[in-house]
Amino acid sequence: MARRGKTQIWPDSDGIMFCAEYHPEVTRKITEIYKGKFDEAHQSWAKVPKPIRDLWFNELKKYYWWEDHYELSIRHCFEERGKATMRDTLKEVRKCPTKRPKWLAENVWKDLWAFWNTETLKLKSETAKKNRASTTGVGSSLHTGGSIPTNVHKMNMINEGIEPTVHAMFLRRHQTKGNKWVDEKAAAANEKYQQKLLELQATPVDDSHPQSPITPSYDEQMQLWIEANGLTKRGRLYGFGVEGDTYTGSICQSSSQKRVTAPIMHEAITTVVEENKRQKVLLDDVQAKLKKERTKRKKQSKKVAKLTKATK
Repeated sequence: MARRGKTQIWPDSDGIMFCAEYHPEVTRKITEIYKGKFDEAHQSWAKVPKPIRDLWFNELKKYYWWEDHYELSIRHCFEERGKATMRDTLKEVRKCPTKRPKWLAENVWKDLWAFWNTETLKLKSETAKKNRASTTGVGSSLHTGGSIPTNVHKMNMINEGIEPTVHAMFLRRHQTKGNKWVDEKAAAANEKYQQKLLELQATPVDDSHPQSPITPSYDEQMQLWIEANGLTKRGRLYGFGVEGDTYTGSICQSSSQKRVTAPIMHEAITTVVEENKRQKVLLDDVQAKLKKERTKRKKQSKKVAKLTKATK
């Protein structure tokens, strides 16, 4: 892959988002790419034929490069971000039925609305709206994080000197500036988690240190969150967006599978933790190589400068 004039990127440790430094930029570029080549009435990312998605991915390669061993991970990130942003993009289009966006050709726009206006889709939309507002869900899933992904929130918090614990992350995305919860669902989820955390911290580490509270790692905190709040009917983890899929493995629950047992969940989380460690080792290796290369270039620049000065 030619690298001149391109920005190097790599997957975040979760393997489903780009590195935090460039995630927003790359996500915007993906949106820009498919908007510029939206030649058919694709109702969702999943409806886009793979050959077209391949073309869009190759277009991304014109602006960014990555190590060969990241090819599959970057493609996975591309698919995940494309799916999420296209959903939001088309949602915005549907808000204005009388105004066609400039990036949509008129015939494509009309074809999309012909699909959206079908009675079957209207019925599905109304059903979904009722489900989101049902008492079992304690209202719809609201948050204040905007389109900023969790890994970027983490990086921002670290830069602000705030430890990105699960609790702190949830507060950041589900409380307003006046420290008010966005809805009852968020408040209830937080209360359940806090209760689980207190129960864990009340457990002595061992007999020799009966008063020493347990300080769980971030991955262990996520496990507690899952134990406290479970998964949605679609197997998603409430409150943590795409990052939640890392810990649940996007486990879809059927009507007969009302809950994921603790042993299975523990095994899934252990697998994720090991994968995160592996990704970190790979990232550290890349950063070390980059540092070595920068040092080498500096030395070469100094040599060139000396030679230039000597010839004058």
